[in-house]
Amino acid sequence: MRVLMLLVCSFFFFCSSSYAASSEDLINRVSKDANITKKEAKNRVNQVFFALAKELEDGKEVGIRGFGTFWIQKRGTRNIINPRTKEKIKVPAKSYPKFRSSDKLKKQLNS
Repeated sequence: MRVLMLLVCSFFFFCSSSYAASSEDLINRVSKDANITKKEAKNRVNQVFFALAKELEDGKEVGIRGFGTFWIQKRGTRNIINPRTKEKIKVPAKSYPKFRSSDKLKKQLNS
């Protein structure tokens, strides 16, 4: 649980910075904040992201208090028209991840 909170706090820090954080930046931040080795921080960060992906893969919604909610959005099969050739194309159904931030995160980013 402590590692998850460190990840969330680290994400808050990087969201307020002017560049996109890489996983290496996040690992360095967790290592520093938790006073653990980078190798151990990398393992913990990877475990959290793996667990998050598995929960989403199983069709579950993942909510993290004070941070936000991740879920899978499904889009059905649809037909589109290629503008150049006017050919009708059937686009298969797909699923993709979505994220809704919590009010706490929104307030922190806008303060």
